[in-house]
Amino acid sequence: FDALVQTVVPAIKEEFNTVIRYLRSPRYPYDIDQRLAARGRALFESHQTGCSGCHGVYDGAGNVTWPGTHVDVGTDAARIAVVSDGFIDTFNQSPLAVEGALEKSEGYAATPLTGVWANFPYLHNGSVPTLHHLLGPVSERPKIFQVMAARKLDRVRVGQPLHALASYSSRGEAELIRRFGNDRDWFSAARRGSGNGGHDVWRNIRTDDNRRALIEYLKTL
Repeated sequence: FDALVQTVVPAIKEEFNTVIRYLRSPRYPYDIDQRLAARGRALFESHQTGCSGCHGVYDGAGNVTWPGTHVDVGTDAARIAVVSDGFIDTFNQSPLAVEGALEKSEGYAATPLTGVWANFPYLHNGSVPTLHHLLGPVSERPKIFQVMAARKLDRVRVGQPLHALASYSSRGEAELIRRFGNDRDWFSAARRGSGNGGHDVWRNIRTDDNRRALIEYLKTL
């Protein structure tokens, strides 16, 4: 505890402040339809979608006014369940409490989206491979995808391809789950803590045209 309080925590705080103040995410390396992105920004900041209310407002230069919202949007609750009453009591009785008491959140933080185009897979547990799937109907999110396929960028759906080899694409999802559901080289939403539900924004986005506009805007962050 002495080492944590005297050395580790101060180092983490200094590095975190450096990241927030100076580090900027890489620019999207391909062409962006600026007219479509402008429409996407209007949607992002509108009451219709409510995106900016949780994820912040962006100035186009890598800076964000972030509200720091913590809400339950129905995503997999395994991580937050770890923070039990006993865990909180133990933390608050430890020397680490000098940095502040620990309280159980109502949900996960709605993080800033700077560089989100490169920050796939999505949600706090990495259960959704692309922005296209994240912003679409929850029922259409892939139940299984290949982890190492994340070495490449899916420029159409923005995120990672579902499969590293084209031969897997012709196989049905049920077959892939049967063959690779327990293979750690594949992400399966059926595993504990890996659920891909929640964050259902399709009811606000409503159309594929709106989804495409939002994705185009997210490329600019």
